[in-house]
Amino acid sequence: MSPPGRSAPASPGGATTGPAAPGRAVTGPATSVSRMLEAGSVAVVGASARPGSFGEQLMRELLAGGYQGRLHPVNPRWTAVLGLPCLPSLADLPEPVDLAILAVPNARLEEQLRAAATARAASAVIFASAHERPAPGVPPLSERLRAVALQAGMALCGPNGMGFLNLERRLRACGFPHPPDLRPGPIALVTHSGSAFSALLHNRRGLRFNLAVSSGLELVTGAAAYLDYALELESTRMVALFLETLREPAEFRAALAKAAARDVPVVALTVGRGERGSAMVAAHTGALAGSEAAWEALFDADGAHRVRSLDELADTLELFAAGRRAGVGGLATVHDSGGERAHLVDLAEEAGVPLPPIAEATRRRLASVLEEGLEPANPLDAWGTGNDAERIFLEAMIALVEDPAVAAVALCVDLTTEPLPGTGYPAVALGAACATAKPVAVLANLASAIDPRDAAIVRDGGVPVLEGTATGLTALRHLLDHRDLRARPPLEPPAPTPAAA
Repeated sequence: MSPPGRSAPASPGGATTGPAAPGRAVTGPATSVSRMLEAGSVAVVGASARPGSFGEQLMRELLAGGYQGRLHPVNPRWTAVLGLPCLPSLADLPEPVDLAILAVPNARLEEQLRAAATARAASAVIFASAHERPAPGVPPLSERLRAVALQAGMALCGPNGMGFLNLERRLRACGFPHPPDLRPGPIALVTHSGSAFSALLHNRRGLRFNLAVSSGLELVTGAAAYLDYALELESTRMVALFLETLREPAEFRAALAKAAARDVPVVALTVGRGERGSAMVAAHTGALAGSEAAWEALFDADGAHRVRSLDELADTLELFAAGRRAGVGGLATVHDSGGERAHLVDLAEEAGVPLPPIAEATRRRLASVLEEGLEPANPLDAWGTGNDAERIFLEAMIALVEDPAVAAVALCVDLTTEPLPGTGYPAVALGAACATAKPVAVLANLASAIDPRDAAIVRDGGVPVLEGTATGLTALRHLLDHRDLRARPPLEPPAPTPAAA
């Protein structure tokens, strides 16, 4: 692909499309959605050289992300922006671009979207809210924008969103700052919340994304289309969703079925469960929040995992991202505190996480390792005098993970600072993970007590660090649920409803 500001050969008909995203086979004409998310040519309407402006930040995000396509700033107030020639209008573009980014206020949205359609742009991103003061006899601005895009066959991200990042394509269609060193990873994110979009991209726990979309009001292109696109990427190993409503139920259900067929876990946070939350969704998006029963039925039918908080979402994503899947059995846990062990048992019962009894052979093996007075059981409190603790904990972890009733093992400690990097509990967790192919995790009891250095050592070794007893346990339950859902026989469709009924 050509560097910014330089031209490249156009495809037949004058439209330009960049090469396929890494690991993605493109057959036949590119759709408007794929041309948007893989844009080989971008026009930024409202690009600016004024420091601190939204138009400047948009340009800086594109350049800082290493975008390699053809980039066209558009603004009649400037002749150049960040070293690139700036065009007065979309009519002056040298080519029909794949993506028009509209960094303009509501009052200019319709005018500029029509200009993009006339210039044969394949898609657009809108950040503004698309709200205006109602006028008698005039359709709302959102309806007019939708009509323009549909008539032109354009994909449309937004309005009232934060755009998208395709990290595999080094394409940042977003005017809000994000870390410059973001690297692509296995998670595809689609969210109705722009703040959740930003928070997850700024996470400090190593969660990495190949695609992140803040879809906004979804006037044209909805979550189902983004989900379907992400599932065509070989790099997508799991999907994260933050949903306020569902605008295309049939298409979304088909995408969930595709994810299930490809064994790509889908982890979803839905909001608007209560009466007040539902009213807020309606005020924010103009759509009705999904009912609890409908969400439960939808996700249960296709094996998606529903979470209740962003912390639970992050823990579940990190656990699945480690790549290990649960086999037969339940969870074994190792503790250095009797009180925190009892706390975990209470929460495990509430979360429905099985803590199975261990075999007699495992009990004898543990008894040979533990100090006097410690019961060889699951869950296990392995802390005695503290002498030779690292060896005792490691041997106990290995003994438990090799028990036939254990599907996964968690080291449940606070992960406070060790005297020397890589010693103590980080060494125990990494040693246990090297001794088995089963899932191994550190389950920290208090997120604010976790030492960042030691957590990074554990994570760099491929072992997830779950940041809270309750959220970590529910993440482990999702891991066990995924095993059970995969083993479930296909659902039999109901008999056709009689015509008379």
